[in-house]
Amino acid sequence: MEVRNTIINPMPQSFHQYIDAFIDSTLSLLLLKEEEDHDDAAINLEFLDHILKEAHKSYSSHIDYNSNEDAFNQLFVWPYLSIIAKSVTIEGCNSDFIQSHPCLESMSRQLKAVVLYVDDKNQYKSDGLIKLFGLDKLELLLLETSGSFSNKDKNKVKLGHHKGYTEH
Repeated sequence: MEVRNTIINPMPQSFHQYIDAFIDSTLSLLLLKEEEDHDDAAINLEFLDHILKEAHKSYSSHIDYNSNEDAFNQLFVWPYLSIIAKSVTIEGCNSDFIQSHPCLESMSRQLKAVVLYVDDKNQYKSDGLIKLFGLDKLELLLLETSGSFSNKDKNKVKLGHHKGYTEH
């Protein structure tokens, strides 16, 4: 429990105050604008607003980001990839971020094409995925996290960072 109480590189309180003040004042004005008045500057401010709110949530959370890979992803990776996915504005692409081990449909299609597909139980999965649902479910970005900041786990199996690649 002592490790949990030790704050490693804490964010200074002045940062919390600055982020809170910034979000409460400047960016809250953006919310008062009418929907049709969204120009590029407003869209950029809205994007920045989302990023700063997530940064504030990440740094003020009580979750120990060093406890495991999912806690790390939950605080420092998934929220930002979700914001990025939602910021893709190509009409009809319907971009979104899927977290926590989505199956890779593109890998399954490739394995089926070369008759190496085994079954649904042996599907390849990632730690997260930006998918364009409106464009034939195109898998745009694949996330594979190797561990949290202070990960000291010993690897049981050596796997390369390419899905399906094993080092011997």
